[in-house]
Amino acid sequence: VLLPGFVLGGIASGLANPPIATVAIGTVSRDRARMASGVSGVCRQLGTAFGIAFLGALLTNRYNTEIQSKISALTVPNVPPQQQHAILSNIISGLQQAGTFAASTGLKNPPPQYADNPLLPQVQAAVSAAFIDGTLFILRIAAIMLAVGAVAAFALVRRRDLRHDEPPVLDLSA
Repeated sequence: VLLPGFVLGGIASGLANPPIATVAIGTVSRDRARMASGVSGVCRQLGTAFGIAFLGALLTNRYNTEIQSKISALTVPNVPPQQQHAILSNIISGLQQAGTFAASTGLKNPPPQYADNPLLPQVQAAVSAAFIDGTLFILRIAAIMLAVGAVAAFALVRRRDLRHDEPPVLDLSA
């Protein structure tokens, strides 16, 4: 399941990194090319780390909100309302503590003591729906960020800033 995504990510990285390096190095004089390459690499690594943290936080927030909403809407059969509220609150708390990792499995293999619980199919459906909704939400946010970045790149990098015709610098002082 993951292999196609990894292949696509590798191809995209291979297509994106050379132009990024070319722009980073091509906008400075040759004697500063190594520095520009280093700064570009650090910025790329920091951007990746912050992007993953930001999107992960959004996914967790969206998942928790959806779990709260979907589980609160369930009804526990043959249980008084006060006890029903306590049961649903405990389910919500447990699912939120388990986090999106547990949600990504869809609770397919629950512990044996919960296998016969009449709420299990509804909880599984709620968990899957919450995770899918959160994932689609962060994919939309990532697409918007990508579009904004592309527009910024086209607007901010000017052709005249690129140095194409500068002769190599020969340092004879050594």
